[in-house]
Amino acid sequence: METGETLGGRSGLNHKYAERVSLLWDLAVNDLRRAEKDTVLGWGWTFVRPAVSLIVYYVVFSLFFAMPDESPGVPYSIWFLSGMLPWLFHAECLGTGVYCFSEYGYLVRKICFPVYLIPLIRLISTFIIHILCIALLGALCIFENHFMQIRLIRLVYVCVCELFYTGTGLFVCALLAAFMRDMESLTAISLQAGIWAVPVLWNMRKVPRKFAELPAFNPMYHVVQNFRYAFGCEETPGSGLSLAVFQSVCAVLLLLCILLYRKLRAHLPDVL
Repeated sequence: METGETLGGRSGLNHKYAERVSLLWDLAVNDLRRAEKDTVLGWGWTFVRPAVSLIVYYVVFSLFFAMPDESPGVPYSIWFLSGMLPWLFHAECLGTGVYCFSEYGYLVRKICFPVYLIPLIRLISTFIIHILCIALLGALCIFENHFMQIRLIRLVYVCVCELFYTGTGLFVCALLAAFMRDMESLTAISLQAGIWAVPVLWNMRKVPRKFAELPAFNPMYHVVQNFRYAFGCEETPGSGLSLAVFQSVCAVLLLLCILLYRKLRAHLPDVL
């Protein structure tokens, strides 16, 4: 009897998790549809916009602003896009998701709904578009005869890294934004300044040696550097310091997620 109850309990738990995963996916897909629901092209705009943006970036930085010395042996457009894509995903996710608890306030007020899943809705919907952009960048690599330089295992690793870092950061920002309306402005300012603190628009090779380790203290440096390494645009995936900083910041953000959620969960329905 005990074995049967145990198996039944495990089956019920697995069914519960399967339902939550299915619900989360449906909400993420609906989040994508909601922005295009009144348009003629509908779902098409979800994929057309990032595709056009990438093609414009590619043409501009291939023909007009190419800088061959930035990454020897690598097309400048590929070097630039491989650093820009992870930053765009991070900025889009935080910039549009900081008020996700307010947007989904009707779910917060439903006691049976797991509120901690709400930031994941925006994270997944944004990541779907990010995957499309990665696929388009891969197609551009084929066009530039750079496809053989792609390291797929490293690409999977860096996608997991950016999901975890951006997801925990989004959860903390969104939870604080529900109680502090200034959080949207603070997030926007930090994103505007943050792009210059990460080697996206500039190259680490041009940093004086005495300042060479400073960018490693920015967690996004580890993501951008590994993304470029995955696309064969950098010789190394970064230093041990950048990895240690990234892991430490992720651990702190995860701890903040747990502590803030436990402390503020009961007050969310009131403030929303």
